[in-house]
Amino acid sequence: MLILLDCRPLQKMGPDNEKSRFIISCANILSEEQGVEWLFLVDGAYPVDWLSGSRGHRLLTKRTLPGKVGWKIWYEWQIPLTVKKYRPDLVMTTGGVTAAARMQVPQCVWMTAGTDKRPEKKNVTAVYSKRLAATLQSAQVVFSFSEKQKASLIGYAADEQVAGKILVVPPVADKFLPLPPGEKEQLKERYAEGKEYFLTAVSGVADKEVVDLLKAFSLFKKRQRSNMQLVLAGGNPALDRVLAGRLATYKYRQDIHWTRHPPEQEWGRLATASYAIVAPFERDSLGIHILNAWKAGVPVITTTTDSACLPDITGAVLYAQPGDPASLAGQLMLIYKDESLRNSLIAEGTQHGQSFSWDRSAAGIWAGILGAVKGFPSPKISKSPINT
Repeated sequence: MLILLDCRPLQKMGPDNEKSRFIISCANILSEEQGVEWLFLVDGAYPVDWLSGSRGHRLLTKRTLPGKVGWKIWYEWQIPLTVKKYRPDLVMTTGGVTAAARMQVPQCVWMTAGTDKRPEKKNVTAVYSKRLAATLQSAQVVFSFSEKQKASLIGYAADEQVAGKILVVPPVADKFLPLPPGEKEQLKERYAEGKEYFLTAVSGVADKEVVDLLKAFSLFKKRQRSNMQLVLAGGNPALDRVLAGRLATYKYRQDIHWTRHPPEQEWGRLATASYAIVAPFERDSLGIHILNAWKAGVPVITTTTDSACLPDITGAVLYAQPGDPASLAGQLMLIYKDESLRNSLIAEGTQHGQSFSWDRSAAGIWAGILGAVKGFPSPKISKSPINT
């Protein structure tokens, strides 16, 4: 089967975005397990190197204008013209809207990652808000990330028939490998001078969010007077210079360790060796940072209130108030002082995390794909890997 995947929204969010990583990982799984071949349609204005290594696909590069005009051109012209040329069996869009209906090819659409807001016009982009109702009607299958989001979409459409085409695909943790004996201590030596450390991913975060994190860590160090370290993983060109400047004058800079570009497999190792994962940044999230902590066997402290993708997790996560360094510092101190609490968080997280698996999510996507293609009038399945 040949599927055209709309990668422009994923490019804009970047390779470190949870939704981007999740969708591309699922595409790779379907290539290996179901023989799916993908046409990754990308916008040359955004980085494409992180997509070029994916398996079982062909990269098609187009260019369009920025802003609302660019999005309109993309969905009304670029995708339809690509479909006309390559004749895929299915179009899968990833930005919450379908492409032009005139293509006469079935479409699946991925909804946005945010799940705690009703998708009203004030909460979404102009393109999304104008096209959402039409998308829910025209798409053969709609992939949602939670039951809460599904209910919200049904209410927005005011059409119970829409419910039958919305499939919930739960998020999944990144792939982790168990640490060999002695590896945990080696990682501490490499990244934190042999000491225990909190781990925070800082890719794509705002300057104020980093400032609040550093303030919280300062309060923790001042009150606890411990040897605990803070490892910052990742970065981006817009923030790197600012963050470097702030760390240069930071009082506890000797306890901060910044590794800007850890390989994907190294992130899992860093997480597994950490004392706790700290994720204090508000964003449209699938909750994968929480799943990662559970799979790594470490507790997590977060300010993310968007937990609809991960129901009933209050006993497995410590929450701090968003934008409140004192609240975050209080949770850092709590988990540092209370070993019993830390162990209970790990146990609860491990139990919750067992219900989220790549097999389950990939199977759900594959069922949606088959349903979309078979349910479309006069479906056809490509016989050649890539139609030319």
